[in-house]
Amino acid sequence: MRRVGEASCDWFKMFSNNDELRLDCLTELELYDMGGFENLGPLPRSLRTIKFHNTAGINPDDFKYLTHLTSLSITSMDGRSFVCQLPPSLLQLEMRETFFTTVQLEAENLRYLKL
Repeated sequence: MRRVGEASCDWFKMFSNNDELRLDCLTELELYDMGGFENLGPLPRSLRTIKFHNTAGINPDDFKYLTHLTSLSITSMDGRSFVCQLPPSLLQLEMRETFFTTVQLEAENLRYLKL
């Protein structure tokens, strides 16, 4: 039996589209040191603020579906490219201590950027 959070647990996803498991009212999400996930699963579309610190399993393609997202903070991540289309609702983006090989963003209404 595997434990939740184990580094090799690609079978576990933190979020789900299953009606019984969805977090439709969640507006703020902060994840710290969640390195054991291969895939967080589909993020709740109700999110307005997200803070990821040293968290694995983030799929940048998922951000474009978060139509209420206004603030995104990513800290202490590295090792791969970060190429994504961000939703028009995003106004603030902060990326600190990130060591991506490539960063390419599309954010049409972004007002605040901190790198």
